[in-house]
Amino acid sequence: MTEASRVQKLLNEQNAEIDRLKARIEKLEAALRKYAEEEYNGFNGNGEHARNVLDWKDD
Repeated sequence: MTEASRVQKLLNEQNAEIDRLKARIEKLEAALRKYAEEEYNGFNGNGEHARNVLDWKDD
């Protein structure tokens, strides 16, 4: 295996790991959003905390 092919293999592995982590982040964001929406919908006050959680990514 040449040096270039070893480097390419490492890059491919790193890119696959990055893609896996991005997918996990998307799942966690979706779960957080769902939780915040449920909390907001059931909130008896002004819902400020739940709105802040829903908008956290925009900061």
